Amino acid sequence: MFRLNPFRKKKKGLKNEKSSGFNILRNDQVIQNQLEIKIGDVIIRLLRNNTSQPRNELTAIIPRAEIRRKFYNNGHFTAEEEIILNSITLVDAPSHGSEKNQGF
Repeated sequence: MFRLNPFRKKKKGLKNEKSSGFNILRNDQVIQNQLEIKIGDVIIRLLRNNTSQPRNELTAIIPRAEIRRKFYNNGHFTAEEEIILNSITLVDAPSHGSEKNQGF
């Protein structure tokens, strides 16, 4: 039902370079962040491509999902199904600075 692949590299490149405390990837490398969730027949996909390492959180929040299905046999109602999901949260927090760098 859930598929999370936060760091799928699309292209191979050279090693990271350090510059001013940030991880900088050379131009020939792309990082792909992807969040995907399938609920019933609905697919929600959030895709992000970066040439530098993302420094912020990637979050998908679905507060409530309701799926209702009715089943019929020869035109007559036979059964009903109800699925209720609450507070679905997907988070990709790829990099955090050290506490020393954030002033804590």
